[in-house]
Amino acid sequence: MGLVQRLLGSGGQFETRTTVTSASSFLFSLSFVKAYTSSLLFVTALQGFWMPWILIHHQPQGASAVSWEDWWTYEGISGPAFWGLINPEWSMCNRGRRQSPINIEPSQLLFDPNLRPLHIDKNTVAGYLSNVGQGLIFTVDNSSKPSVNLTGGPLSYKYEWHQMALHFGLNNQSGSEHTIAGRAFPAELQVFGFNTQLYSTYSEALESPHGIVAISVLIQIGDTSQQTTEFRLLMEHITKIERHGSTKMKRGLLQPGQERAMPALSLKLLLPPTDYYITYEGSATTPACQETATWIVFNRPLYITEQQLYALRGLKRGSPNPNHNQLIKSSFSSLSIAADPMGNNYRPIQPTHHRPVRTNIDFTSSERGEKACATMHRDMHYRGWFSLDFSICVLYFVSACAI
Repeated sequence: MGLVQRLLGSGGQFETRTTVTSASSFLFSLSFVKAYTSSLLFVTALQGFWMPWILIHHQPQGASAVSWEDWWTYEGISGPAFWGLINPEWSMCNRGRRQSPINIEPSQLLFDPNLRPLHIDKNTVAGYLSNVGQGLIFTVDNSSKPSVNLTGGPLSYKYEWHQMALHFGLNNQSGSEHTIAGRAFPAELQVFGFNTQLYSTYSEALESPHGIVAISVLIQIGDTSQQTTEFRLLMEHITKIERHGSTKMKRGLLQPGQERAMPALSLKLLLPPTDYYITYEGSATTPACQETATWIVFNRPLYITEQQLYALRGLKRGSPNPNHNQLIKSSFSSLSIAADPMGNNYRPIQPTHHRPVRTNIDFTSSERGEKACATMHRDMHYRGWFSLDFSICVLYFVSACAI
């Protein structure tokens, strides 16, 4: 049995059974163990490579191609730790130094008086709600005119709304991609737009400098009276997507690879009303992790009910490509396809690598003779989530003046 085969067969563990009869054999054993241990990293990478290699290259004759996008997940050998190791086109996922999401440390924020309020057009656009296997995506219908543009804020160009993604956890303590002072939220809504002044399509912009704007809105548990009208409408459509195999769904199941038409939505009315945010330069949070995004994290949350969150957690994940699922079943009989929950579809926190994280909230206004946190009493903030005590007020996320 070869070295790699023995390691794979034992789950990457090994046991030394050498009987030391002399000093020379003892030294030989130590050298062997050292070499054996050094091989673990190689074997781990080999394990991460083997499965997707089979998925892409070992296909039944006549089957449509299985792409890299079909197999990546949020756990195991196809999870975030392996994204940048297996596909050379995804190398930024592991090598990049401006990656997202990040942990936002309130005490490290830099106030920038030049940051303007973000402007979002009031237009409504129709679109499609899709189960892409790894999550739920709303994509704007390209035929919807006029389009919804995003300008101002930290942006130097005009961006057109293209897509939204919803990340959520299987418990109330996790789910969001961005965190505040190390604490996560149950869910996070992300809105994506592309630079129409430099690029023709979202795909082109995603690969190009200053290509993408990404708006992050953290989601807290609340009731429907706290929800914006458009977010309530969005959740009504999402929660009609029941778990696979259910026969109670009147409109039919939205399985991986399927989409459902959505009525016209107003992005401006969907997001919480606020002029305040934090911003930093980062990346896409899914492969290929392109570092072309300007992130804007709103200081106010959206709200989701316990019932809506429970419905989300009933969704199942899988590949949009049926050939992919069949191939895994035939090659890895112990794996279950499209049977695991879709939840916990978030990428782990990435290092900031000394990137500036700016805000347009002047939390030192008391130095100008004004009462600190005066506006924070009037505006909503992320309440009941943190017990941190800061001497200055930051972002409404955490505040010494919290009510």
